[in-house]
Amino acid sequence: SATIMNDRSITRKVFLDIINGFPIDTAHRKHLERIHAGKTFLCLVIRINTRLAQIPVEYIIAKVESVFRHSITFESRSDIISFIELPGSQDMDKAHSELEQQIDLLVGTMDLKVGISSYFNDPYSARIYYLQALGALENGTRIHPDDKFYNFRKYALNELILNAQNDLPLDTYYPDGLRRLISHDEES
Repeated sequence: SATIMNDRSITRKVFLDIINGFPIDTAHRKHLERIHAGKTFLCLVIRINTRLAQIPVEYIIAKVESVFRHSITFESRSDIISFIELPGSQDMDKAHSELEQQIDLLVGTMDLKVGISSYFNDPYSARIYYLQALGALENGTRIHPDDKFYNFRKYALNELILNAQNDLPLDTYYPDGLRRLISHDEES
């Protein structure tokens, strides 16, 4: 149990460094590869809807990590960031549907807004998917302020138009289906 907590705190630091654009040292690279190689992730950016809410951030982090057992969750820039490890054997559409139900239950109990990234397999690209989830949250709250969670795939075009000069790679904006098609073409 102590090893799991230590692994989680190291992974939390590594993901925080990645989203902040800091270099990752060799020991942390080895840790990330040992623990998370070949896994599929999703990034959530969670924001308390009203600053008047008296919900402690630590409580929200603990709640997210209890709902999503294989997640790394932490506070950054007054948002709560969570990288959720998805089961590898599941159909991604089914996993996504179940994930949305879990997020809905989580959000329903607290006054939260959630931006959701696309799936990704490379933990070193976590910054890109963090920016996706953040863009979904910011665009979603502007366009659909009454909604509680926002998928990047629904707001990708808005993000592309609003931030055409940003440094995100073009494939960041590809929908999941196009990614699977390109991957299939490359492997065939």
